[in-house]
Amino acid sequence: MNAREIQMCVMDCLLDDDVESLPLLMQALNDEASASWRTARGQAFSVEEVQAALQSLNATGHVTPCAEEPPAFELRPIPSHDVGVKIPWESVWFHLERKGREVFTRWWEDEGHRKYPRR
Repeated sequence: MNAREIQMCVMDCLLDDDVESLPLLMQALNDEASASWRTARGQAFSVEEVQAALQSLNATGHVTPCAEEPPAFELRPIPSHDVGVKIPWESVWFHLERKGREVFTRWWEDEGHRKYPRR
């Protein structure tokens, strides 16, 4: 699975929720169910490759990193350079933007469903 396909897997896991954290994404990607991305790929996803996918998706405007900020501790967008530096990866939540949803849908319709039919 190449880097772009890993990005698509990450976006797929973000489709159903408003935001997801890295730990929840790792859990979803590496589920051992027969219809999981781990099963479709044939191996587990590493934290490093999912972090790289999220960084790329953020750079292209497909996802937005968010974190809880005082005083109300509501989720708010944060600068990408704060992810993993000022704010630990485990405390960052990722929101899939409409642009990301559209890119995933096109990829799935054009090639994803043929390459990963059991997904």
